[in-house]
This record gives sequence, C-alpha cells and structure tokens, in this order.
Amino acid sequence: MIRFGRAAGVVAGLALLTWPAIAQSEAPSAPSMPDASSAPMPAQADAQPADWQSVIDHQVQAFRDHDAEGALAEAAKPFHDMFPDPAAFFSAIMTGGYQPIMDSQSDTFGEYQMVAPDTVLQRVSFVGKDQTLYDAIYEMGHEDAGWRVEAVQMTKAAGTGV
Repeated sequence: MIRFGRAAGVVAGLALLTWPAIAQSEAPSAPSMPDASSAPMPAQADAQPADWQSVIDHQVQAFRDHDAEGALAEAAKPFHDMFPDPAAFFSAIMTGGYQPIMDSQSDTFGEYQMVAPDTVLQRVSFVGKDQTLYDAIYEMGHEDAGWRVEAVQMTKAAGTGV
C-alpha cells in the first residue's frame, strides 16, 4: 500500500467501505506488506504496537458485540464525518464485505510496519466461524485522540483455521 498523504488515505479508506472487502480469486493471496526497501519514515519515539493493537482489539470486539457506537469510536475522523449515526457506519461495514470480522472466532496480530511517523500498517489474521481464514491489513493513523483505524484491506486466505 502506497501512502500519498492523509487525503488519499481518507479517500482510500472510504472507498474500501463501498467496494467488496474480500478479494475473490482462483488463488487467493494475503495482502502484502510494503517492501522494506521503500525507506519508511522513522517511527514515533513513543509509538508501541500495543497502542494501536488495543484500538484494533476494541473495534473488533465492538463488531463482534454488534456495538455500532463502540466500533465507530475506534475509526478515524473521516468516518465520523461521513457517518454521524453509528448505526449507518455499522450497516456500511456489514454490507461492505467486512462480515468476516464480525463473525470471527479469533484474531492474531502479525507483523507491522511504520510507514510514516503517524501511520502504521498492521497485519491481522482472522479465523471465521466456519474455520475460513482471512488476512487483513489495518492502516492506523495517529490523531489528536490517539491511534484510529483509517482503512482495512481484507482477503480470504488459503487453508483452514483451528
């Protein structure tokens, strides 16, 4: 994922809501993390994985609990601007192909990469209720209120979860 600036990230994040989230192909592949040779910017001195991972955890649990307000609380400001009603946000997520997050039995954090001082990409793997595997790349942005979910790219992964 290439970062073109905050406006492009917002457009990409909002576009992800309107397009199907799960890539279907003959040979599904996981979203790829950016190449380390792309010279990412130095990380914030105080940024720790637990800081943004707890935000992802809270949002995933809110989706599992069908807590629209809690799920929107962890989203970046542009989502609040676009969806002043948490129920509309929740509905857009459900119909936008992100149902596997809501239906997931478990999730596991994978690698992450700081791509700018205020942006991190975090891989999260999900096991669905039918043991289907999904990989997601969360784009996390640091706002005044802390880390927030800016975008999620999901793919169906090969294999079966246990």
